[in-house]
Amino acid sequence: IDIHTKLKSIYIETGDKEMAVTECLILAELYNRAGNIEQREQVLKEAYEINPEDPRLLERIVMEPSEEVIVGIQEAPKPALDSDVLMFNRFKEKVEKEFKKEDYETHYDLGIAYKETGLIDDAIREFQISLKDPKKFVQSSSMLGTCYMEKGLYALAVDVLSEAIKNMEERDESYWAMKYALSEAYEKNGNLKEALDLYTEVYEWNSKFRAVSDKVNQVKAMIADGVEEKPKVRKDRVSYI
Repeated sequence: IDIHTKLKSIYIETGDKEMAVTECLILAELYNRAGNIEQREQVLKEAYEINPEDPRLLERIVMEPSEEVIVGIQEAPKPALDSDVLMFNRFKEKVEKEFKKEDYETHYDLGIAYKETGLIDDAIREFQISLKDPKKFVQSSSMLGTCYMEKGLYALAVDVLSEAIKNMEERDESYWAMKYALSEAYEKNGNLKEALDLYTEVYEWNSKFRAVSDKVNQVKAMIADGVEEKPKVRKDRVSYI
């Protein structure tokens, strides 16, 4: 729901009524499945306000006692939810043409949407752009590190998370969460000593944080057993930097 709500807003901003209505219809179906009838009717009404002439909205028009026009649908909208990837491809083409590189907030939101849809390479590209905004640097770094981890690019994850930690002034929970993420990146990349040092730091801050005590014991055991470091993953700087 969050993803399609963001996409709806962006389509409205770019004046693409067809895709904005499509997002409304998808949201209506999602609300319907969740049993949230009030939200479903609200988003259908919004679709009608966006483009009352859209043929998909003419299937059923209900007049309430207040004579307020509310548009409804009887079946799941087409394109169905399975067509999300196709819609994203159309959306990406539109973004490249209409959005400025400096619109970092939008690029960050797109990165989130792409990641949640499984389009990791596209998410990486968007987070690399939003990374240039000082206000979004830490958040973008965290998400970029997560994407690199999912791609198995652990060395890149180490680089981006390390740089983010250097720029974090507050020592709040988000700071330690970033430390924990960097610990995992070190561990996956075979840097066991570095991973143990960071896991230990997190443990000393909060021994109950994300079962960090188990991580400390696991890495200690790996070092004691003489587990060799894995070969470092090559950093594909052409594609990802």
